[in-house]
Amino acid sequence: MITTELDNLLRSKIVQRGGATLYFLMDAASDSCLPGKLWQCEDQPHYKPLLAESMTHEVVNEAPYLVSLSMESPFYQWLLETLSETPIGYFMVSKRDLLTLSEALKGFNRVRLANGETPLFRYFDPRVICSFLKIGNAEQLQDFSSHFDAIAGVDYRESKIFSYDNSSSNMTHSNAQKKCVSLSFTESQQQQFVERTLPFQIDHYMVTHYPEIKEQALTDRLSRWESSISTANKYGCNNVDEIGLFVSLGYIIDVDFHLHPDIHKQLAQDEPLTFGEKVAKISHRLWEEAKHSTGSHRDV
Repeated sequence: MITTELDNLLRSKIVQRGGATLYFLMDAASDSCLPGKLWQCEDQPHYKPLLAESMTHEVVNEAPYLVSLSMESPFYQWLLETLSETPIGYFMVSKRDLLTLSEALKGFNRVRLANGETPLFRYFDPRVICSFLKIGNAEQLQDFSSHFDAIAGVDYRESKIFSYDNSSSNMTHSNAQKKCVSLSFTESQQQQFVERTLPFQIDHYMVTHYPEIKEQALTDRLSRWESSISTANKYGCNNVDEIGLFVSLGYIIDVDFHLHPDIHKQLAQDEPLTFGEKVAKISHRLWEEAKHSTGSHRDV
């Protein structure tokens, strides 16, 4: 069971690194209940926001937090049980105190892209950090991991535990000063990030529109979305909304709805139209025909 395995792994890492503290990087945007759960926790863990201190109420409710934990607290047990199914964050082991570590991590809030843009880098999201651990080069990984001894959590894409150890985490506090932008990604790395995280974006899109989908296992959903994304790309879908629309039609009608001869003909037309505009031109009769041919009972 992932919960027990992760708990054992974290306890062993704490023992191996005497004097280290267990932290949790909490992605509040992943669950609207998280901030309230943290603030109302009986054991009142210490925490620091990882965005700017001058945050609006709306931002506070979606901000990432660094939380100092006791492994014997009810909140720690709740986190273990919750993150086994929901990507709310991951654990970090570090000998740095809460303030020093949180200030150092803020230096990674922005990443510089090849085109010069500096968007928010969601390193506190376990789905993003798993991708970063796979595509980051040695220098980037060392730069990020120099602030902690180890991290661990759930790899939701592969349905297993991930962990990363930094054996050389000995940076002095004077070198841990916050920088405006600590990481720079190449165009190739940026593309790899998009490819690896897109199934999660589509999953969020689908769960938002069809909440009943959450009853299916996340790994099963991701596998289905990955297949649909590949097909959607062939029809010119090139952003989350267009791919989400394609996947939605596959869910409402049938995963192979696009193989209906007349629907395929209209979607494959080489016209200066968006995918959504092509869909809008398809008659209700064709949608009903495709739906009945597959036995679907959902509304188009």
